[in-house]
Amino acid sequence: MNLLALDTSTEHPSIALAKGEETWVGVFPDNAKTSANIVPLCLQGLKALSLSFASLNAIVYTKGPGAFTGLRTAVSLAQGFSLARPTPTLGFSTLLTLAQNARSMGHLQERVVCALDARMQQVYWGTYHWEQDHWACLKAPSIESELASHWPRPWEDCTSSEPTLVVGNGTAVKEHQALTHLLPHSPLTWCVCEPHALALLALAQQHFAHLDTTHSANRLDPTRTGLPSPWYLRDQVAQTTKERALARETAKTQAPTSMPTTPAVVTRGQPPQTPRV
Repeated sequence: MNLLALDTSTEHPSIALAKGEETWVGVFPDNAKTSANIVPLCLQGLKALSLSFASLNAIVYTKGPGAFTGLRTAVSLAQGFSLARPTPTLGFSTLLTLAQNARSMGHLQERVVCALDARMQQVYWGTYHWEQDHWACLKAPSIESELASHWPRPWEDCTSSEPTLVVGNGTAVKEHQALTHLLPHSPLTWCVCEPHALALLALAQQHFAHLDTTHSANRLDPTRTGLPSPWYLRDQVAQTTKERALARETAKTQAPTSMPTTPAVVTRGQPPQTPRV
């Protein structure tokens, strides 16, 4: 299967192409503007794998949540490519892409909590469970205060001893906060990384492998028809001076007073970075 994957949801965008079992990954210059380099990289990748837009079976992209400008970049590119040649598009959650990237890195826990920094003292959260050969969404992505007194709990039974992976970028994955409230009796492993286009390729391959199976309530439902569109969890992109001052005061009064006792293992993948939202 021939696939083009676009991830521009964070400050470190990536693209990848697949031609059967062969893959190609585009590397952006460190100081490059995504919008100025992403199309040339796509063309470079197509040439490297001897592909054309007409030969693509699908264009895959991260639809959000994430950086406002970045999400629009991937969506507009997917729209343009799919309109030029009638090509199906698949949009996957940024947090699901994060879970798959961690799994591709060797973290094989079935229970995964995903967290990405949303700026403005907020965090994007989502929880997933690996079901043998595909992901089930247990809690759809939401946005929470990073100093919330209670975090979203992916499983009602918090006494379970099943290993759980917490994956995200360095700012969002804060042990002194999340460990206090998330699954206090469950062995936690921490992985610091970001979404990546290679993970999108894996998600698309899982999707097509199950395309003919019976749809269930827990199966993921990527965008299958219509034009690609971004998925925003909020409309506000910045805080006023008054709001920032209030947030600082709130942080002082809500800061944790004790460290958690739950043991945790921290591993690192890609360098921790922060989305632009």
